[in-house]
Order: sequence, then C-alpha cells, then structure tokens
Amino acid sequence: MLKSSYCTSIGYHIGNLEVEIVIDTNYQTKEEAEKLENNTSLHQAKLDKEKLVINDSIIINKDDIDRYQFRLCKVWNPIISATDFVAVSWDEAIQYLSKESGFNMFNLESYYFGVHKGKHIVTK
Repeated sequence: MLKSSYCTSIGYHIGNLEVEIVIDTNYQTKEEAEKLENNTSLHQAKLDKEKLVINDSIIINKDDIDRYQFRLCKVWNPIISATDFVAVSWDEAIQYLSKESGFNMFNLESYYFGVHKGKHIVTK
C-alpha cells in the first residue's frame, strides 16, 4: 500500500465561524491533490451536533478530533487575519450557531482549499 504524499484541507464557513477539515487522500502528486478544488460537490457541507457531512459521502464525526478545527472570529472587521480567530470546540461551535440562528442543522460553504505535503494537523 502506497503512503499518501499529499492531503487536502477545506475551509468551510457560516457567518463568523469557520471549520477546517482534512480530507484523507492517496494523492502522490500535488497536481492530483489540487484537482479536488474543482469538485463542486465538495463546496457545501451540513453540520449538526455529531457530524459534518460533505456531499453525502464524506462524513467527519465529532470524535474525529484530528480531522477538524473550528475557529470563531470574535470581532468582525472588513479585513480580518488569522489573529482575529480563536479556536473553539465542536460543542462551542454548535452552541454559537444555535444561539445565532435557532436551528439544529447548519449549511456551510467552502471558501478555501489547501494542499499539504504529508500529514496536515488542524488541531492544537
């Protein structure tokens, strides 16, 4: 079995909340991994209390803590940077979204894709 040389991460957002997730891949070249960006079926995800579902085929469970990281922008400015975000837990993210919207399931949209050589760690 070949070891993966590249993995892809996707950043999703809804309002001031973002989540970066790692997609497990077996891509041996950067070019192969970059093709994932053109897959429009990955541009939306559904989030609930226990899982994040992408295209009804990729499921990231709350317990898969090495595959996601939620970040909340506490102060919204016209131009933001990484320092404007704080890491939050899955439960804190759901609590924030529920308070803001009153819903239990949330639709997220992608806004960035990343290609990383080797294993990409998103949690602290």
